[in-house]
Amino acid sequence: MKQLIASIYLSFGFLFYMFTFFDNFYQRGITIFISLLFIFVGIIYLIKGISDSKKN
Repeated sequence: MKQLIASIYLSFGFLFYMFTFFDNFYQRGITIFISLLFIFVGIIYLIKGISDSKKN
């Protein structure tokens, strides 16, 4: 289940990161921080999910 949550977080993180490259997008400094936060949380959930599946 944690792998599914991790994939959702990573998908939204990369989606928000790709939004910053559109031509008419008004970029704020917080958008890159939010996208990197989503990616970081997704990686953490992925690592926790893999470690939990190895224990079982």
